[in-house]
Amino acid sequence: VRRKRNARRRVVSIIVLLGVLFLMRPLLVDVALWRAAVCLEQRAHARSLRWLQLATFAGDDSAELHFFLARVNRRINMYSQVHEHLRAAHERGWNTDSLRREYILASAQTGDFELLRDHWADLFNSAGSDGPEISDAYVRKCIRDLQLDDAGSVLTAWEQDFPDDAQPHILRGRISEATGNWNKMVEEFSRALELDPTRVDGQLGLVRGYMGLAKYEQAEQVLRQVVQVAPENPEAAFRLGRTLLKLGRESESRDVLKMETDRHLENFEAFAELGNLELQADHPDAARIALEHAVALRPSSTETRFSRGKALQALGRKD
Repeated sequence: VRRKRNARRRVVSIIVLLGVLFLMRPLLVDVALWRAAVCLEQRAHARSLRWLQLATFAGDDSAELHFFLARVNRRINMYSQVHEHLRAAHERGWNTDSLRREYILASAQTGDFELLRDHWADLFNSAGSDGPEISDAYVRKCIRDLQLDDAGSVLTAWEQDFPDDAQPHILRGRISEATGNWNKMVEEFSRALELDPTRVDGQLGLVRGYMGLAKYEQAEQVLRQVVQVAPENPEAAFRLGRTLLKLGRESESRDVLKMETDRHLENFEAFAELGNLELQADHPDAARIALEHAVALRPSSTETRFSRGKALQALGRKD
């Protein structure tokens, strides 16, 4: 009898708990959406996404949920999800001006600059916590159009407003690379990595700067770190091969490049680098094989076609 009573009490407790959870569901959704919005403004995107997932788990399918999902997915560069959630928010009656702004911001981040020709001023005036994304898009447009003074002005304001953001230093590093200022390039990419040591693009930028300064030992040290955390990165592999060759370690360079070309048949730079290595080592047939693959990948590369011609000439062929 006692066991039956205990079992009955447990069933009743579960039913009561489920009833309470059901009654509290709207409150849970409201709290989750509020916290998601706060985290978005704080640029804590992972936390915002977790709150939105909680709201979804609680059964929410509102316009507000989909709007916030569009925003956070745009921030983390998941653009296919952005358009899906913007459409869902629109179908559920969300404010069209807000939806249009999100669409314009997504276009900015994906490089559709022509669409933004008449919208830059409005975006900057209402930037809010989207400041880094707007600034990044505008600076990339300026770099494309060689408007480096305008890019510099925006970068300065960006650094002042978001001093912990590594991205403006990444972009300054790229501008320095384009102008051949290797010392400034190393300085900016180093600063970016101080702010965010996980940025592989920052590490590779630092490598390119070191290589521009012919500091190949430092370049190798950074590249060894990159290949540990990003072993599939195609740029890291061919740059490591090139760096080892510059250091006079031909055999190691060949091993690295062969491994990369075996793994990634689309890595033009690795095939071209391997072909040039074999050409310098007086292995014309091995050079021809690598360079023909490189030319097939990028027929427009006159330098690679010229190297292939040298390999064929060494083999006594004119084709």
